[in-house]
Amino acid sequence: MRWRAGRQLRTVADATEVLHADGFRSNHGRYWSAVKRTAVRGERYVWFDVLRPIAFFALEITRPLQRALGMRGGTRGRTRGNA
Repeated sequence: MRWRAGRQLRTVADATEVLHADGFRSNHGRYWSAVKRTAVRGERYVWFDVLRPIAFFALEITRPLQRALGMRGGTRGRTRGNA
């Protein structure tokens, strides 16, 4: 196994060879682990940088409607004195 500049091994799944009962064999699953790691990074990007801001923007725009329907009341269903 040679070290490549700029490319770091992150887990055991990234090893180029794995040990089996009959000796060392090439680890073809290492590419799949990199794909899964990249997919998780992409999923986080989509959720936190795309969908979440859109959802909060929609909530901010509909705030007057929420207030008119009573959805933004402070003490739902009880009085302030009995809390």
